Amino acid sequence: MKHLHFIVIILGGLLFLTVSCKDTMTYADYLKAEEKAIDLFIESNNLTILKSFPADRVFEENEFYKDPTTGVYLNIISYGDTTRNLQWKEEVYVRFSGLHYFNTDDTTRYTNFYSTPEEIVYIGP
Repeated sequence: MKHLHFIVIILGGLLFLTVSCKDTMTYADYLKAEEKAIDLFIESNNLTILKSFPADRVFEENEFYKDPTTGVYLNIISYGDTTRNLQWKEEVYVRFSGLHYFNTDDTTRYTNFYSTPEEIVYIGP
């Protein structure tokens, strides 16, 4: 009986060692790979990343502003109707083009410019 327990413990230990030594990417590795892919995309498309939002709110064709809190890159083409004041919890519809998801072996491109717009609820400045 003691030999059976010993064999089970040894097999469990070997199983633990083989499972724990897998060569997989950590979350930090994925973040580094994502940053590298974004930098490569910016460089290959000759994009200019602005440190501050343009004072006149006008973007050139290849200029993008990176929001420091979200990490989202913005290039606003049209502001829509800016004469209307938004009310509390009013729905705002956003259309965008050129959204890129960088996956491990593939890049997914998504545009909702001609489909149903995204919906944002305005809660104040």
